[in-house]
Amino acid sequence: MRIHLFEFEDQPWFPDVIRDGGTDYLRYFLIRTALYKPVIPMIREALDNIQADSIIDLCSGGGG
Repeated sequence: MRIHLFEFEDQPWFPDVIRDGGTDYLRYFLIRTALYKPVIPMIREALDNIQADSIIDLCSGGGG
C-alpha cells in the first residue's frame, strides 16, 4: 500500500516567511555542524574510480 503525503512548505498557501526560515535554518545547521564533511573523501574516491569529474544533482531539495 502506498500513502501519498505532501510537505506543507511546498503548498502555495504556506507562508513564505516560514518556508524561508526553515531553509535558512537548515543551511545554518549544515554549515555549523559540517555534517556532510566525512563523506567528501568517499565521493571523491567514487568519482576517481569511475573517472568522472562532475555530479548531476537532481531533486535534492532547497535546504540552502
